[in-house]
Amino acid sequence: MSDGGNRIRAVALGLIRNGDAVLVQHGVDPANGRLFFRLPGGGIEHGERAVEALRREFREELGAELVDPRQLEVIENVFVYGGDSFHEIVFLFEARLEDQSLYNRTQFVIEETSSRGHGSWKTAADFTAATPLYPPELLAFVTGGMR
Repeated sequence: MSDGGNRIRAVALGLIRNGDAVLVQHGVDPANGRLFFRLPGGGIEHGERAVEALRREFREELGAELVDPRQLEVIENVFVYGGDSFHEIVFLFEARLEDQSLYNRTQFVIEETSSRGHGSWKTAADFTAATPLYPPELLAFVTGGMR
């Protein structure tokens, strides 16, 4: 197992609520084919503030503008993906989508730099041991236990 580049990566993720559901990106671990979910967002570039990175990632990946992003938490995430070990510092924000029509969509295309992904609205009941939300600490925010 490699060390994922042996560096800590800073990321900004957005918690977007739609009633009891939240917007998630679908992922599959290439090492085991396991489906998982994560909140949309991505890496923070050098010199960029976390909230700026969040806005940029939503524009680039979803073509969406954010309204009133508010930082909720910072979470340390150490995980294995594709057989490699990774370490992230996650800046978690709650925000709203400017385009209200996006709340009526059931599926989203998420344009990554080197791939195309999918997203959808999921409720807390959709996050199970078989299809988890990562990092797992986010579940407390999704269920409304922490704000």
